[in-house]
Amino acid sequence: MKYLFYDYFYHDVVIKSLLCNFADVENSNSIQFVLNICDADVEDDNLLDFETQVKCVFRNVHRSYIDLHHNIVGDYYISSSEINDKDPILIEYKEEMKNYISMERLCKLKCYSIFTNGGCVKIISENDVEIVNNSL
Repeated sequence: MKYLFYDYFYHDVVIKSLLCNFADVENSNSIQFVLNICDADVEDDNLLDFETQVKCVFRNVHRSYIDLHHNIVGDYYISSSEINDKDPILIEYKEEMKNYISMERLCKLKCYSIFTNGGCVKIISENDVEIVNNSL
């Protein structure tokens, strides 16, 4: 299975902005990123056709963990990223929610981790990232 996440959250991509919306009561919490891919060491020729900034969003976020240092100088550069179904944060969440969420949905959950020069972002979601706009 190919994940769109790996096409955009790769080494040296810059996170220009991060917007969290957790106000929706219908379980459609979201986290939106604006990524700058122009400075990245792009190996995929298909990505070179995109504009320099890409807006993407995780929808229906179950839980997130954002630990970014806010006093760093410069931008957040992604150093690595991964998708994991054995992350301790995900395992803890599944244990807490096993009586409230169907086992089918719990099995679909993945932990999307983004490690930067200024900390990390972890997103528990059953859906991969979506590209909202690739020409801001």
